[in-house]
Amino acid sequence: MDAIVWGDFDCLRVGKTIILPSSHIGGPRCRAQNYQDAMVIWRWDGYPDLFLTFTCNPKWPEINEMQNLISQENDGSHVDIICRVFQIKLFQLMQHIKKQKPFGKLWHKRGLPHAHIRLFLHETLKTPSVDHIDRVIAAEIPNIAQDSDGYNAVKNIMIHEPCGDLNLKCPCEGTQVLELQKNGAKLDNRYVVPYNRNLLVQFDAHINVETCNYSKSVKYLFKPNIEKTKCTEWFEANKENADSRELTYSDFPTRWVWNAGEKKWTRRQKGRTAGRIYFAHPASGEQFYMCMMLNFVKVCICFQSIRTVNGIEHKTYPQAYYALGLLDDDKELNDCLVEASGGPLVMN
Repeated sequence: MDAIVWGDFDCLRVGKTIILPSSHIGGPRCRAQNYQDAMVIWRWDGYPDLFLTFTCNPKWPEINEMQNLISQENDGSHVDIICRVFQIKLFQLMQHIKKQKPFGKLWHKRGLPHAHIRLFLHETLKTPSVDHIDRVIAAEIPNIAQDSDGYNAVKNIMIHEPCGDLNLKCPCEGTQVLELQKNGAKLDNRYVVPYNRNLLVQFDAHINVETCNYSKSVKYLFKPNIEKTKCTEWFEANKENADSRELTYSDFPTRWVWNAGEKKWTRRQKGRTAGRIYFAHPASGEQFYMCMMLNFVKVCICFQSIRTVNGIEHKTYPQAYYALGLLDDDKELNDCLVEASGGPLVMN
C-alpha cells in the first residue's frame, strides 16, 4: 500500500526490509542494546546508586531568543528548537556530572534515552552515609532569606501534586511554607520533588535526583524485553484462575478480553470473538513450533510448561511437538528399508 501511495513501482525496492541499526539513538535495537549493557554493569558492579530525570524547561532564555529571531511566539510548536536546546543542556549536564563530580567520584555514568540518567558511584560510596545523601539530595523548600535562588527554583519547578492523606508514605519535615500566587494554596516540604540544589539552580530545569539500589529502575528505562505481553499475561491468568486453564492460547479470547491499557486479561462480559495466532514461517524454527504448540496445549504457566508433554519437559519446542504426536519424521521409513535390506532377496 505504501508503494502505491508513494508511486514507487521499482520492484527491487518494493517490500524491502529496512532495519534501524543500534547506532540510531532511540530505536528498538539501540534500546535493547543499552538495556543489556546496563544489566551487565549491574551484575558486575552492583546496583546503580542515583537516578536522575532531566526535564526540558520551555522557559529557558535560549528558547525564547530563538523564537524571537524567527518572529514566533514561544507556544511550544517549534519542537526543533526545543529539542536542540535540550540536547545542548543535556550535554552540559553530563559534562558537569563527570568533571565537577557533584555526587562524588563516579565509577560509571550513562546518559540514557529521554534524559533518564543512571549513575554508578565509586565503590567507596556504595554505602553512603546519611550526611552524604543529605549533601547531594534535598527534598525541602530552601529558606528564602538564606538562599533566594534555590527558593525560587524549587517554587517554580520542583513542586508536585498534593500528598498528605492522599499519600501516607510521603514524609513531611520542616516548617518552611510557600504560598502559590495562583490559588493561594499553602505548600510545604511534602510537595517538593527530591533535587540537587546546585544542578537545579545552574540548569534551571526540573531535575529529579533519587537514590536507588535495585535493578527494576534499570528496566524502567528500556522496557523492550520486559513489557507485559498477551502470552506472559496468559500465564498469569492460568495461575490465578482455574477455569482459564481449560482454554488454549488461541481459544483464550473467546472468554477473556485483552485490556491494552492495564496490559492484562479480563473476563469477557459481552460479545463473541474468535482467537488466532500470528503466522510463523516453518523456516523460523523454534518460533514456528511454539506457535503451533499454543494451539493445542493448556494449563501453561510459563514457557517451560509449553514444552512439557506428559510430565516430561523437553529441551526444544520441536521435540515437544514431536512428543505430542503432531510431528512425524522418516524414522519409520528408514526402519522399514533397513529391515528389508537385511532379509533374504525374494525373486518373483
